[in-house]
Amino acid sequence: MRNTGPNLDDGLEVLLDHCQSNVPFYRAITPTKGGSNERGIIRLKSLPTVSKGYIRDHYIDFVSNGLVGAHQLEDIIQSHRAPGADVSVELDNGRRIVVESTTGSTGCPFVMLKTPQERLALGANLWHLRRQITPDLLASDMCLSTHQRASKGPVTRLHFLDDGFTAEFLQHMVEGGYRWWHTTPRIMRRFAEVAENIQLARRWRIEVIESGSQYLTEEDRHRFSAVYGAKVVNNYGAHEVWTIAYECTLQRLHVNLPHVFVEVLDGDQECRPGAFGEIVVTCSELRLMPFVRYRTGDHGKLLPDCCPCGRVTPTIQLLPDRFDQTIAGHPGLIGKEVFSSVLNNLPTGAYTSAEVREVGVREYEMTVYDLRWNRENFEARVRANLFDLLRAKAQMTFIYKRDDPVSLRKNYLYRSMKNLPPAAILT
Repeated sequence: MRNTGPNLDDGLEVLLDHCQSNVPFYRAITPTKGGSNERGIIRLKSLPTVSKGYIRDHYIDFVSNGLVGAHQLEDIIQSHRAPGADVSVELDNGRRIVVESTTGSTGCPFVMLKTPQERLALGANLWHLRRQITPDLLASDMCLSTHQRASKGPVTRLHFLDDGFTAEFLQHMVEGGYRWWHTTPRIMRRFAEVAENIQLARRWRIEVIESGSQYLTEEDRHRFSAVYGAKVVNNYGAHEVWTIAYECTLQRLHVNLPHVFVEVLDGDQECRPGAFGEIVVTCSELRLMPFVRYRTGDHGKLLPDCCPCGRVTPTIQLLPDRFDQTIAGHPGLIGKEVFSSVLNNLPTGAYTSAEVREVGVREYEMTVYDLRWNRENFEARVRANLFDLLRAKAQMTFIYKRDDPVSLRKNYLYRSMKNLPPAAILT
């Protein structure tokens, strides 16, 4: 098992030289290239780790000089704080960059910048990993969880989590003849009942479901494979750096070397192989906005043994929850009191009533009646309140309903509450 090698060291050398010359944060602290024992990984490990919060508070220090001016950078950051589709932006110098935005699961907006060439490199790497499973896979064979790519026409955004997975959309996937589906465990779980009801597995051509963004349990893997009649593979990654590790045929996650270098740290100390810690990543492909020793917020461990599949890249095992060690100290927080506090911290009159229920491992669904706020602001405030209370990440899906008579609504919510797990609140 190798977590290093000449290709990785060479890639890190180029990245660190670039950071030293062009990225303000790293200009004064990146060690100068030395002899054969002072290059690559050794240089990298002398640098501090950085978090999403720190980068968000110091964007200008983490973007390469010479491409985006300070004033235009501030405009880009401010105008794309709300999460949405990736956007191509023309700069003052005529060049183009792609702005990616996400809330993650904390509700804290985060903006990432990449060049089109960087995205092409990341995409080419991902397709190489996919084609190790299905060698003849084409882009037209792929259906995504938040975007649907058809063989004809543009990419169209689909609001899965607003309206649920309907039988009509399942029929569309059947008629489209897709072979791969990139989605999340939450979406697969949400849509499983519909898929079972229409006996989906007997009718569509999906061969592989690529699970990303969230932790995939073995129980979910077996259930989804049976419901959807497809092989389920795990793609562990983050929007910031794309694929961090990808699953082999033996269902073990292999680090995506040499594109990503993974460390597992306990605080600032490197964990021994086999010990759990926080996963810290460095992506050797990114220059415009490098992610160097970036703390993902995920926890896991590098496995000390070699994978029987024959690949020599290291493998990792993930813990189910982000900030798992913090949450373990507050076992009573996941419940009614959490959502009482979250909702009580919202301004009076933001909505008439709300219902929250737990639908998975720290995954929640909130039904809001007669919302009077802007939806994006409301959702960001709820997620931020939840994160502030738990000090951990949680997934929240929002459903909006209107025009129900108050008496009927209260009766409906009361009946619903009887069958809900403890993580529910009625206001």
